[in-house]
Amino acid sequence: NFQIHSGLAILAEKLPLWTEVVDSECLWIAPRLRSNDTLPDIVPKYAKTVLLDSYSPNLVGGTGHVGNWQQFSDLQNHNADIEFILAGGLTPDNAQKAVIVTSAKRIDVNSGVEQSPGIKDQDKLTELFQVFK
Repeated sequence: NFQIHSGLAILAEKLPLWTEVVDSECLWIAPRLRSNDTLPDIVPKYAKTVLLDSYSPNLVGGTGHVGNWQQFSDLQNHNADIEFILAGGLTPDNAQKAVIVTSAKRIDVNSGVEQSPGIKDQDKLTELFQVFK
């Protein structure tokens, strides 16, 4: 699978081109959505998976901050043909609550299970896995 983080303008322009190279089933998009943004109408036609991460004006993903769970739920409920992945500040302490609140079927964890940037913490990973066991 290919995961592409992008602003909305680039997404709307490039999404059809990306699916000429990568089948829509293998393309995961991670649009930079502010709290009041919705998915562009073009998305369901070209991408089957959307990763929703925390918005930051300066970073494209990887903020380590908890995202807008209500926005995730709303987008998921209004776009039944898209599989959503919840990301943004998920840790062993809050991941289960996030899944319960949002009904997320998939989550993406990164900095919440690291001991330092890029280095995963085995204890945190084990704790996360135990939460969902």
